Amino acid sequence: MKQAIKSRAVSIANRTYSTRWFVALLRALRRLRIIPPRAVRRWVRFHGEFEITGVGARPLRLHSSGSLMDGELFWFGDRADWEKQSRDLWVRLSREAGVILDVGANTGIFALLAKSANPAATVIAFEPQPNIYAALERNVAANSLDITCEQLALSDSIGRLPFYDHGVAAFESNTTSGSLNQGWRPQHQQSIEVDVTTLISYARIHSLGSLDLMKIDVETLEPAVLRGAADLITEHLPAVLLEVSSRPLGAEALAALPPGAYECYAIDEAGGLRLDDQPGASSDVTNRNYLLCPDRFAGVVRQFMRS
Repeated sequence: MKQAIKSRAVSIANRTYSTRWFVALLRALRRLRIIPPRAVRRWVRFHGEFEITGVGARPLRLHSSGSLMDGELFWFGDRADWEKQSRDLWVRLSREAGVILDVGANTGIFALLAKSANPAATVIAFEPQPNIYAALERNVAANSLDITCEQLALSDSIGRLPFYDHGVAAFESNTTSGSLNQGWRPQHQQSIEVDVTTLISYARIHSLGSLDLMKIDVETLEPAVLRGAADLITEHLPAVLLEVSSRPLGAEALAALPPGAYECYAIDEAGGLRLDDQPGASSDVTNRNYLLCPDRFAGVVRQFMRS
């Protein structure tokens, strides 16, 4: 009964958020720079298109489906606190990269930033969840950018596997928490089947000749993605920006890399980079991103080191 009531409430809220008058109200508040407090922004979500500036030669157009991440970008644009240091570092690394992969792309913000910062780069975005993949394609089309979108999950195996998400209407909303890991956020969990492959297999089929930069955010399966890309990583030594949510996962990620080829940096979203040989050890949920960096990107890293 409680779940049914909650489902009904969420459905009503989402319909309200999508109405013209509500969208117009939030646009007016944004235009007047009247920003609701964080506690209100957490529950009152913007649905619709908006622009952010500050990257590349033109603004980026984004379509928000109501995620908290999209909401922060709607209210604050490129100044949003959400993964601010990671975004700035990603843009700078993208300018030095020829082939860029966004693994667990969600609605494509990092892929869009990469292509906007470096129009000559090959950018490929992977997102398995159907409704979020549709939003990714919509964002790419809205910006007329040449980004390859793949409705695939990357891991260390190939086939069809269950993909899990949680909450009311999990596969109609954007929790940003979908995962191949059934043990990740199991409350009110639902599942669908998705296509899964390894990066090695994908690169062979699509003749991917090099690899310079990757972002991996796949809700605890980051080490599996690295294992499934092992030969490519050894050959090309790309920089890797990834989320690490626990110390054991951090140890797995480092074990998947060629020995001695990488330095690991913790990303403080408010303060910069610092060397960290134990990724995932911190309990700070706002600073879970790390950079695995080969020597060829050391010059970029120096620009972001915490003083």
